[in-house]
Amino acid sequence: MSSLSMFPAAVAFWREDHVSLARQSVVVLRAALAGAATALLVAPAALAQTDGPVANTTSGQVRGIVNDEGVLAFRGIPYAADTGGENRFLPPQEREPWDGVLNAAEFGAKCPQTGNGEFFDPAAPRIVSEDCLFTNVWTSGLSGRRPVFVNFHGGAWRSGSGNMADGSSFAALADAVVVSTNNRLNVFGHLSLDDSFGPKYARSGNNGMLDLHMALQWVRENIANFGGDPDNITILGASGGGAKTLHAMAMPVFDGMFQHAIVIGGHDLWKRNTLQSARERSAAILEKLDIEPGDIEALQNMPMDALLAAHDEVLQAFGPDPSAGPIPWTHYDLLLPVIDGETLPQFPIDAITNGASADVDLMLGTSRMEHWFTGDQRSQPWGWLTREQLVATLNPYLGDATNDIVEAYEETMRGASPSSLLHRITRDRYWHLPHLRLAEAKAGAGGNPAYLWFVDADVISPGAATGYGETAVTDAVAGQFTTAWTSFAEDGDPNHEGIPTWQPYTSEDPAMMVFGLETYGSAPLETLSIWKNER
Repeated sequence: MSSLSMFPAAVAFWREDHVSLARQSVVVLRAALAGAATALLVAPAALAQTDGPVANTTSGQVRGIVNDEGVLAFRGIPYAADTGGENRFLPPQEREPWDGVLNAAEFGAKCPQTGNGEFFDPAAPRIVSEDCLFTNVWTSGLSGRRPVFVNFHGGAWRSGSGNMADGSSFAALADAVVVSTNNRLNVFGHLSLDDSFGPKYARSGNNGMLDLHMALQWVRENIANFGGDPDNITILGASGGGAKTLHAMAMPVFDGMFQHAIVIGGHDLWKRNTLQSARERSAAILEKLDIEPGDIEALQNMPMDALLAAHDEVLQAFGPDPSAGPIPWTHYDLLLPVIDGETLPQFPIDAITNGASADVDLMLGTSRMEHWFTGDQRSQPWGWLTREQLVATLNPYLGDATNDIVEAYEETMRGASPSSLLHRITRDRYWHLPHLRLAEAKAGAGGNPAYLWFVDADVISPGAATGYGETAVTDAVAGQFTTAWTSFAEDGDPNHEGIPTWQPYTSEDPAMMVFGLETYGSAPLETLSIWKNER
């Protein structure tokens, strides 16, 4: 099998959620997810009425479908109870077993979200519900012990769903079991309630991550019945899914639940959310809803749409929290996992530095076209910036260091236009640098290795490439790159025939693999040294 032949699977599976950076990717998503576009939501309690493969789970039997590629697909399998009503803002609860055979032919509902949820998930069902904790499984057979890939969806901490992924092609070509999953988002997944609400709600700010923990428990307990190996699990995600992957590596509750992790252009890996910041933002939402401290009954009876509206109003009122790290270029998250000292004891990269997930193999990296989006481009003379406009644009984010950083990039990128400098500075600061710091943390802690990459091609939007040559290069790079996944899932080493030797990142040899028209080993990007000790 050629690496190029794996590219369609890669587009549908691992880059489906980077529309936050490139709107043109929607074209790719619509094609990749065409089969899901007309899907109708089937109530979780509905029993299958047609023939199809049947698998056992700890909650009961499920009946899936066989698609045109001969892959068995099981969609909308509940892994936890409805999160509404009395379960709202509690950690995920066990699902009651069902009688008969559950219909797992269609996707389940997405977790509550507004606006951008449809943008991130253009082809999946629009139905949202608090009964949303579902997994989807693709496999080429119910017997055997195949590597398992569990995809955490993107959309930052605010939107998206596991319905965005289509694991069919990857499951067939990689001979793996592919799982995608939903988790609670925004106010439902990360509202941090104070002590007045009682000890049951003490960790409510991390419920979205605790959902993913329960989803992985479900995978470990059930995936053998879908032909998967519960002792060989790789978690991965792009953008927001990459951030979820990092947080799983940092949270003690996930210890031992997976063997490999892949962070693909992780969203805001530098962001820190203290308990104080989380409580302040959550209190503003409660005030907007006119809910008194401790009144959990009123909070649980509040309509879903009212909670979402309050969240979005407060998001507009609150600016970025300077204590959370560098001021973000795009202020997208109001609520996110909180460093509460227990479920998330430390800033995730600090946790990795101190040995968290030392026994987990890591792949991570970014691409040339990360962060091309620069905000409101209609009001910016993109492509025609003057140096003065460049400095003025960067100053709110870089402060007193702006001139020094611009001068350093001008020295490194002699002759580059101010627009090119803007792209490179923002790309390095918000994407490449946090990944480098994570690789450094993993290497410095010892234990299993980290493999760092940089994709020198426009892989975020291959279907929208402007010409045959660009498309061909992009396809070849993506296929070559994703072939490394199967090798990585086997033994934690992404090396495979057709690429140069990929060295792990170490303190003594900070190696990086560059995928592009030519694929070669390299040191990290020279411009990253400009940032010195910044995180």
